[in-house]
Amino acid sequence: TLRDMKLRRGQRLNHFPAMYEVAFKCRMASNLNRMRKLLPDLYKFYPDTWVMPEDFTAFQKVTHDHRNRTYIVKPNGGCQGAGIFFT
Repeated sequence: TLRDMKLRRGQRLNHFPAMYEVAFKCRMASNLNRMRKLLPDLYKFYPDTWVMPEDFTAFQKVTHDHRNRTYIVKPNGGCQGAGIFFT
């Protein structure tokens, strides 16, 4: 936490602790999915999202049931659209 960091007078932070939870696509998706399970009515604002390999079985089930859908694949390491493709 911020209190545990013991900043000296005049020191500043250049980032927020645990910012990776929202900055990385895979962590953000996992957190949103977790919140969607707890509060489904409040978390309808984003499309169904799967994080691989953890959600592979759930993704297989959906793709088997909906064969003619298009999915967007976003690699976690990419930036500015690099590596994104449709399948």
